[in-house]
Amino acid sequence: MTAFSETGFRFGRLAAGAGALLLADRFGWRFAYLAMAGLIAIGASAFLAPEPESDKHLSHDHPSFVETIVSPIRDLYQRLGSLALPILVLVAGFRMPGYVSDAMSIPLFKSLHYSDADIAWVTKVFGFGLALVATFFSAALVRKLGIMRSLLVGTIGGSDRI
Repeated sequence: MTAFSETGFRFGRLAAGAGALLLADRFGWRFAYLAMAGLIAIGASAFLAPEPESDKHLSHDHPSFVETIVSPIRDLYQRLGSLALPILVLVAGFRMPGYVSDAMSIPLFKSLHYSDADIAWVTKVFGFGLALVATFFSAALVRKLGIMRSLLVGTIGGSDRI
């Protein structure tokens, strides 16, 4: 299920990434932003759906902001014990290189004078296919190796991105 959820996320990124860049390259940024707003409007139409009856009645007390943050961390430490900190470090190490490289790649490509269309095709469209294959490969790998070993392999493999 996680792989399919990730696939939906990837399709959204493809539309917002490559779609916006290709539209901007062909029709200008104003049109690209309007098209992206149109796509958001499709998803936002969910706000027009009626509320389920179960959501109209308060079923429990609402926790405070602090409890909302502290409770999951406490639960993680209660369930995982001494493994909680290494898991958090591996997750951070696994995700951080992607965040850093994503934030810096477009400015780098622009400084090297690549067009919006070139950036869209290589990083977004080709990257989309690669990410889709990697998502399903990763799901199989987690089932075979387990979450800890998979995070360790992914963290070490992704550390060259920084």
